[in-house]
Amino acid sequence: MSWLLYVAVFFVSLISAVIGTKYVIRKVRQFPYKDWDRGFLVPDFANPKKVLVPRIGGLGIVGGFTAGVLFAIKFIPEIHLKTLFASLLVVLMISIMAFFTDIFKIRKITRVLLPGLASLPLVAISAGISKVGVPLLGEVQFGIWYSLVLVPIGIMACSNLFNMLAGHNGLEAGTVIIASTALLTATVITSPNNLTPIILLVSLIGAAIGFLYYNWYPAKVFPGDVGTYSMAAVYAAAAITSSLEKVAVIAVMPQIIEFFLKARSKFKAQNFGKPDKKGRLHYDGKVYSLTHIVMKLFRPKEWQLSLILIAFQALFAVLAVISIGS
Repeated sequence: MSWLLYVAVFFVSLISAVIGTKYVIRKVRQFPYKDWDRGFLVPDFANPKKVLVPRIGGLGIVGGFTAGVLFAIKFIPEIHLKTLFASLLVVLMISIMAFFTDIFKIRKITRVLLPGLASLPLVAISAGISKVGVPLLGEVQFGIWYSLVLVPIGIMACSNLFNMLAGHNGLEAGTVIIASTALLTATVITSPNNLTPIILLVSLIGAAIGFLYYNWYPAKVFPGDVGTYSMAAVYAAAAITSSLEKVAVIAVMPQIIEFFLKARSKFKAQNFGKPDKKGRLHYDGKVYSLTHIVMKLFRPKEWQLSLILIAFQALFAVLAVISIGS
């Protein structure tokens, strides 16, 4: 298949996300009811001016990603349609669930478990290869338990991991772009004819970059749960369909570290600091997040904090690609 088609998928996703996100921003600001339980407009806590920002901009990501995938289905006949449609359905199901968590108060345990339910389309088609490389144990054959147990756990874990290292302008989209680029690179190197994860990742990267145009500091929109959960779902689906779980796990090591730091606070800690008049973020409490470490060490502005953590993600992305040969 010509590489130009991949480029076309990328730009369809990017342009659709830019248009979709701009539309969401405009419509949310026109929406007359701002007193909902959680609200469509929320303050940017790291911005000294505490401006109100639309919180459900992730709908633009979902729209851009979906446009890219549908474009690929139309013009790339070699695609395995069953697997791609199942992956798309997982993402759309999680997006709908996450949208409700954005606008209503839902118990934390419910929010954690919902992505596992959305994994059923991939379970139904027995996506992935049941033989998985496990550190210290080598390759382990999981058989039917891979699709019945590990696929839901993978979707659920990945969705919640990306939602933990979040909350700052450009951070969620930026880290997803880096991790996805690593997984895409590994997929192209190891199985260039496996088009499903390639199309998923190209569409995701394009949509995330399009969204980042509005989400970078000073943010005009936030992704909300609908953004972080849907991006994570795409990443998890690509890891499963590419059978590169080890690479995928290494690339998201910052999110795994974040999980253990948050666990120390029983998942009650927030990622925010206090901005001073110059916009520098200060945090003087106990360390329960990678953001806390960065704020203690550097007193960064918000865009600097995001760049530092994205660079940290890039380090593990490189290690993930290098791990292919090990």
